Amino acid sequence: MKMLFALALLLLTESNDVFAQDLPAHCKNDSDYRDELQAKGPVIAVGASVSSGLWAKPFPTLVAYQMCLQRGNGYSSRYSVLFFGAKLSFLKKMYIEQRPKIVIALDHLHHSSKSKKFDEVTRAYIDREFARISLDCRHAIVDCSETGEFHFVQQENYRPIVLLGDIYASYARDCSSVDPDQSNRRHDRIRNSIATRERGCIEDYKKINLYMRQKANEIPNLYLFPVNKFFQHLHRGLPFLYDHNDKLGSFYTEELFWDGFHPWSEPGSQIMANIVLAKLNELILTGSMPGTVPIPYIPIADRFYVPFTGIILIDDTHDGISPEEERRFASEHGEEFMFAFAEKTESFRIENGDWGYPEFFERETSPIKTRVGDNPLVLTITQQSNNGHIVLSDKQISLIKRASGNSWSRLLGGVITKTK
Repeated sequence: MKMLFALALLLLTESNDVFAQDLPAHCKNDSDYRDELQAKGPVIAVGASVSSGLWAKPFPTLVAYQMCLQRGNGYSSRYSVLFFGAKLSFLKKMYIEQRPKIVIALDHLHHSSKSKKFDEVTRAYIDREFARISLDCRHAIVDCSETGEFHFVQQENYRPIVLLGDIYASYARDCSSVDPDQSNRRHDRIRNSIATRERGCIEDYKKINLYMRQKANEIPNLYLFPVNKFFQHLHRGLPFLYDHNDKLGSFYTEELFWDGFHPWSEPGSQIMANIVLAKLNELILTGSMPGTVPIPYIPIADRFYVPFTGIILIDDTHDGISPEEERRFASEHGEEFMFAFAEKTESFRIENGDWGYPEFFERETSPIKTRVGDNPLVLTITQQSNNGHIVLSDKQISLIKRASGNSWSRLLGGVITKTK
């Protein structure tokens, strides 16, 4: 019943913008500015239920609003859960009739990429879908000849900016755990075999995403979004570190998504829209996209920003970080970096040390909350120096200083740990 309701709502969003709103103030106050932003369109969006928003404002629609575009006026979209072909016919129609300059497709391949193995068939599927969405005339499926349906690509030097997501295969399983040689567990083998066919294997999807990155590098107008890394990071229990408009915040899965995947309107859809806008602004800055005026970001309400209370360093180094009474840090240039924590925790730290070393990161547990409070800044450490110093990048040092307000008065203490 829930699935039927979700599908009904998704179909409704196809024909009517259920979360329609007025355009931002910057589209009304300066006509020249508005015209320059609108000239970056048309924009189209294709995808699945994450892009559609379901019960939230679709983040591609919010991107269009920031460019002063609305449905029927420079913006169109097509989302689907089951009907992949409907998106493809829509895409072809939009290319032929509207010549969109930007295509937002972060979860476009999500459903059609299920149950894949990394083999010749899957590589051909990726080649075909990449060519189709980017209008890559080198592939036979995109006929750019003088009499072909995409003849205008060559004639007009038409190259839309395509923002395509890679595959987050949350359904995939670790196939290395299936042991086909245990004949006394035949029933389990059959069950696992069926599950493997339906869900796919984690190792296959790692190779599929690597192949996608390699193919994207061959297509100048196609930019592959790391959707897999984004959701994997959140689903490991780690926060998404959001840094836009001189504001820094940490957002966990439940704060962005109502079910782990589909965003809340605030701040989830807004933040996802701003991630897309950041990529578009990067392309404008580097000259890969026409125009010089950046697209304004969506303001995230102050109530969603919580002051940082401590530091958690996730150990992702090759040999692992061993506990030490006196922990030392260095910048990537070899300069020693000193932490100083709040005076109110000094007595605790004298007795227990500045840094704690719990086995795993579970932010709600007492050993972690006691040291770093409710909202720690979480950074991943990948390197140790030869003399055992933990190496912090320039960006990480800058983030630490901003999180502490440059005074250290906020930061209670630190934890070094791993994720499960």
